[in-house]
Amino acid sequence: MTAYFQLVCASLAFTGMLIPALAGSLPYGITQDPANSPIPWEAAGANLESRVDPVYPPLAKMAKLQGAVKMQVTVTIEGAVENVRVRSGHPLLVQSAIDAVRKWKFRPFLVDDKPVATDVMIEVPFVLEHFDKEEWDRYQQSFPLMNRGRTELRRKDYAAAHKTFQELLALSETLSPERYLTVWHALQGLGHANLGLGRVAEAGPFFERSVRLLEEHMKPDEAEVATALLDLANFHQRAGEPNKSRPLLVRAASIWEARRATTDLAELKFHYGRSLVETYFRLALFHRSQEENQAAESFYQKALEIGQGVYDAAELEPVYNGYAGLLQALGRTAEIPRLKQKLDAHQKRPPVRSN
Repeated sequence: MTAYFQLVCASLAFTGMLIPALAGSLPYGITQDPANSPIPWEAAGANLESRVDPVYPPLAKMAKLQGAVKMQVTVTIEGAVENVRVRSGHPLLVQSAIDAVRKWKFRPFLVDDKPVATDVMIEVPFVLEHFDKEEWDRYQQSFPLMNRGRTELRRKDYAAAHKTFQELLALSETLSPERYLTVWHALQGLGHANLGLGRVAEAGPFFERSVRLLEEHMKPDEAEVATALLDLANFHQRAGEPNKSRPLLVRAASIWEARRATTDLAELKFHYGRSLVETYFRLALFHRSQEENQAAESFYQKALEIGQGVYDAAELEPVYNGYAGLLQALGRTAEIPRLKQKLDAHQKRPPVRSN
């Protein structure tokens, strides 16, 4: 899927500097296998009595996203919509579609002249009124560059990634200002490529510009802002400026916490949780380096509490080990076996999944 959420998920993947799993591939859409045999929309639409049109999400408009959200719902014997299950659709459009469909009203479906609860397939389209095809074509050229750069970063081919993201930045700067997310992604890539090449000082301006760009165009509590703050905090840690990283991490954590608590989408809740775990882990390491052990322990505990639901044990092992090292330093070695038991229990669980 070539659109905004691909940028977001790719950017979340960049944050995996301490916990390797965050550098893995992330899904670009939400899909599920349909259950049973719901009535297709072509037939079910005749029973629709009233509908509410979805609100076009502002960020989707900025990214010129169009398309349809397909979902399976249960129409109750009273004609209300319940049990909404998304089958496909761009994540940035999904929540608006769900909110609208929940307000729809149907005439009850009948079997032997009796109303019955019925599963129905629904498709909610999102179509923009104005469309600049030439710019759209240039915009589409950015996604192969983005994917190639991500792959090169994962392979630690930082020189190639640097060249790719330079090309992406040049392309993105020919687009209209509302395509700022493409610029952001190029800046992120250049920052991480420079870090990989050991050019720490050169990385800083890219991460700083990323934060300024998002703060100019977005609300301060958006998840993308948190990602940019996390990147900038990582740069300051690499540059030997840990005190500059702490306020950035605290702010990023507060954004992830709020986003994770308020989203209805399991896919986003999962990825926000992973980013929150890494942020807590970074905060624990910062406080440990400052010998602020009580604060460090609190963040280790928070990271483990959430991490057990969004990471496999092997991925979360750096957090377990860091906490065990803190307990050792504090002379609380009697608590380490209990922590080891938690890790052993975690290892026996089924692999975590995002949906």
